[in-house]
Amino acid sequence: MTSIGNPWPTYVYGFNVNLEYKGFEFNMNWQGVADRDIYNNTKQCLENMNADWNSTPDVWNAWTPNNTQTSQPRLGNATHNYQLPNSYMVEDGSYLRLKNIQLGYNFKKSVVSKMKLSKLKIYVGVENALTFTKFKGFDPEFIGNNNAEQGVYSLTQYPQSRSISFGLNVGF
Repeated sequence: MTSIGNPWPTYVYGFNVNLEYKGFEFNMNWQGVADRDIYNNTKQCLENMNADWNSTPDVWNAWTPNNTQTSQPRLGNATHNYQLPNSYMVEDGSYLRLKNIQLGYNFKKSVVSKMKLSKLKIYVGVENALTFTKFKGFDPEFIGNNNAEQGVYSLTQYPQSRSISFGLNVGF
């Protein structure tokens, strides 16, 4: 048995930006991990020419005696290259994600007091706005179904949804 990858990141990091200017508020929250390996089990299904379902076009760049300058394993039933765990399925799971971004405006007290309010803010925000990664799956930030599956990305892993919100914060 050979260990091929490490699902535990060496670095976990994040930073926040909070700016205010003349009633405007701008907030960003970034987070990420570095030096993490992910076993992309979806490749086993999506690049398997030995099965009876569709494959991605990547399989046409597989190793052959005439195509030796590729990272794709060779195809063939005899070798079971896509059916057994192997290092080809291990990918870099590092990422940087813009987790939250929000822009808001706080109305001046002179305007708010005329409406008999103590505060009034309007804002728009986006959650999971951007992700920078080399990982080929949908989302490098996922949780395994159990401890044995830490770092194993499969077809049962759903990406985090992006949400856009608009709001009004009113104080009486």
